[in-house]
Amino acid sequence: MTRLELKTYYVTLASLVVAILAIVVSVVAVDATWRVARESGSLDKADFTVGIFGHPLSVTGTTTIFVGSKQVATPSMPVFGAIPFTIQTGDKKTLDELTLTFQYDKRVRSDVLELLQAVHAGAFPATEIKRSYTELGNSSFVSYRFPNLAPTMSAGIEEPLVLHQTKIEEEAPVTTKDGINLKIPFVAWYSYNFSIAASARDVAQRVYLVSVSVEQADSLDDMTRGRLLARAIEERNKIRQSLGLIRYFAALCFQSPKGSAILVYVPLKSVTDGTHSMLGPTERQEVRQVEYDLLSWRLLFARQGTQHN
Repeated sequence: MTRLELKTYYVTLASLVVAILAIVVSVVAVDATWRVARESGSLDKADFTVGIFGHPLSVTGTTTIFVGSKQVATPSMPVFGAIPFTIQTGDKKTLDELTLTFQYDKRVRSDVLELLQAVHAGAFPATEIKRSYTELGNSSFVSYRFPNLAPTMSAGIEEPLVLHQTKIEEEAPVTTKDGINLKIPFVAWYSYNFSIAASARDVAQRVYLVSVSVEQADSLDDMTRGRLLARAIEERNKIRQSLGLIRYFAALCFQSPKGSAILVYVPLKSVTDGTHSMLGPTERQEVRQVEYDLLSWRLLFARQGTQHN
């Protein structure tokens, strides 16, 4: 190796060592910066969960809610209930400027609800939670704006609703081949849907879809034998009818999917302003989350794959 080649070799080697040292120093510096940021909490993000009395709402599908009370609204007696929505913050950072906006179809959102004062529970008195109501097109919007929520803090609102039973009981006239006129009774359940948009500073907006049904019931246990049972049977039948015998048998052997719903029972009290009387919710509703099986061995060989009450 000539003197020039040797010199070039040492220069290249020195350059390589310097480059490696620069990379090591950069990695150490970046790691130290991340450690400092992590220890100081500057990388922490605010987080929150919206639920009903601590039972989280689904962020990927629709949350089904059944509301029950001993009495439901009639033309002569208005009956109001409330759904206790809760907000729980994460344990890392204060949640700033949280806003919950409920979007209803104006046809199912009665203006009389705006005459009621929403009840606020948790960390703040009602005066610190700002509530507004607007209408746009066919939609009604109810918004709640919260003060800053510290980590691990909870707050709640009780969103009012009219307790109209979402059940139709009618008789359908039928004429037989022999010309005999009959009336066949039938029962149909329905629900109404709304959405909740939750937004806060430095947190991506979340939208929750909610489906609500109202029924007359004496207790939470009574509700499990009402609309909830009817829904579970509907869903099981739908799944059974969509699968053949072999596929349904395989699903029974290897899967155990669950359906879920949140039950809200509203104890009532008489409310009057001296002129008008109505029934309204007491200070605390009863809440239970229920899961049920979507597959049943009873349906494997059931006629046409249907189960009845």
